[in-house]
Amino acid sequence: IAAVLLLATATLFAGVSFGGSFSAGYTFAFGKNINEPDKKDSLVFANDSVEQIKDWKKDVTSEEGGLSLKVSDDNGLWTVNFKSFGVADGDFDDNQFAANATINVTKALAATGIDAGDFSVKLNAGANEKVAPLKAYADINGDNNWRARTAGMNSVYADIAYGKLVEVRIGGDPTTIPYYNNDKEVVENESFLISAKTSPIDGVSAAAFYVYNSDNAAEEGVVGGSADVNIAKLVGLDCTLGLSVADWFVLDDKTNKNQFAAEVYGGIDMVTGFAEFVIASEKDKDPSMDLKIGAALNVVENLPIEVYTGINFENKDDAKRQDTVVCIGGNVGYALGSINLGLNVEYLSKYTTGEPVFAVTPNMSISF
Repeated sequence: IAAVLLLATATLFAGVSFGGSFSAGYTFAFGKNINEPDKKDSLVFANDSVEQIKDWKKDVTSEEGGLSLKVSDDNGLWTVNFKSFGVADGDFDDNQFAANATINVTKALAATGIDAGDFSVKLNAGANEKVAPLKAYADINGDNNWRARTAGMNSVYADIAYGKLVEVRIGGDPTTIPYYNNDKEVVENESFLISAKTSPIDGVSAAAFYVYNSDNAAEEGVVGGSADVNIAKLVGLDCTLGLSVADWFVLDDKTNKNQFAAEVYGGIDMVTGFAEFVIASEKDKDPSMDLKIGAALNVVENLPIEVYTGINFENKDDAKRQDTVVCIGGNVGYALGSINLGLNVEYLSKYTTGEPVFAVTPNMSISF
């Protein structure tokens, strides 16, 4: 409430802009034994159809409501983003709303008469996001297979760029984070990241990163990179056509975790689509693979339609995973000005119970 009052007060001052969005979605699942106490919190549905096509295998819980607020200086000197994390199963806690602030140092210097030329510097600090590396991977599906982030939600980082030629991000979580190492011992350490991206010519970009104590490899370092070639821009085609690849691996002889992703995307104004293949490997385990295909149709104005399918081949030696899982789903929406109404339907051949399941998720979002 205090944050909302602060933002409302800020709008009274000249030179300050206010905006944001609200979203909500509810999943109704139908299948055998899906309401067992040890199963109900492990939904694997793509129930966030407010945005683009999502990872159908993403492990999420149905949020009862999400709110984001943005306050910014009209001159672009600073921006403050407030974000809620939703409420799952009515479980409120003390950290449902947090903020991050971004300061554009280059524009601040320009306001004092100092011209930085092609150099750009931005500083970010707050407590509502993990620090993610810079990326070249297109990630049309939005499943974030390309990345490894810092472990904690408290974040401080700097973005330094020289035109489009090169950009560097340095940052991390300055607080001490308790976590379990590979020997199941509680260890405390900070998390940090360094990343770089280059776009030497229009249509070609590449990025690399190193993260220590990441959100997917505690105590260890993770090295990765990605690249994207926008073929349509290079050749001059009147459409979208591109290829992206990404790879990351953990610097740890005990697990040897590695994940590779490749994505082809393209389309015209009315129809766009993608195909993504992901393979994840780990020491002494069979690799797991995902093949995902999706398309977005914009044939009727204000009536976006998305369809997608996926096949997942999981590690056979993990009893919690099925050998093969097939998913078929779709999203349909309708825009009423700044109000977006949506409906997601999805069929999953094997749920955690080993039985098929069908899910329906009505959702909405409001932008202001």
